[in-house]
Amino acid sequence: MNSTITYPIVHWLTTKDADEGSQDRNTSYLIGHLGFFLFNVLNVLYLICFEGVAFGRLKQNYLLKFSFVACFVQIFSCVSSILRYNINEEYGIYGEMGSYLGLTAQTAMNFGYLYVLFNRNYRKYLAPAVVFWAVVALVTFLMTYSSWDTINFFYFRRFIALSAGNAFFSILLALVAHSKGDITIEASIASYDQMNKIFGVCLFMQFVCLFAAARGHPVYQYPATGMTFTISVIINTYVGRMDFMNEGYSAVV
Repeated sequence: MNSTITYPIVHWLTTKDADEGSQDRNTSYLIGHLGFFLFNVLNVLYLICFEGVAFGRLKQNYLLKFSFVACFVQIFSCVSSILRYNINEEYGIYGEMGSYLGLTAQTAMNFGYLYVLFNRNYRKYLAPAVVFWAVVALVTFLMTYSSWDTINFFYFRRFIALSAGNAFFSILLALVAHSKGDITIEASIASYDQMNKIFGVCLFMQFVCLFAAARGHPVYQYPATGMTFTISVIINTYVGRMDFMNEGYSAVV
């Protein structure tokens, strides 16, 4: 009687601290980035096919343009990551390229969240905030570029963590502002209660993503990061149509 011993393709609880170059590490990171990739492909398809073609809102909704750039660029960052783990070259040229593309994608998303963070007061704070994020992104790029052979993703991952915090507090402050009536949206788009629930659900989803990322398991961490891009699309779909975004604003970015 022949007995066959089978082994799993991926150990779902493989952590980011697994041995570099090991099959478990490469497979778990590869699958994680495939999930990240899929989220952003769907984000881009939704923005083009529905917000762009079906509803014709992409041109009018300024914030969705930030989401589109962020999701589109992140697709190529994910492709770079998929390639590097598929050939067992974690810190080669594909890794470096992926970090710079990811930095660009996150910066675009951060710019969009500035309108959510400051909402009605964005004209007052937008310019210095844009300069802040641009400088932080540039410094992160330069420090990563100059020390890639020894530090690789160290500074880039700190930038991602800072960006995640920015997204969380942006949604929270927008929820508070809407609950107080400081910002509004047409009832035909979403009622007062519905808009509060949208902010609340997105805030909860953002927390879940942060929790999943903090667990340190690549197969959960990277799809969860991909979900944060979807959250930004949802938030910008509504915030971009709120009263303060339709009062003859002048774009600074």
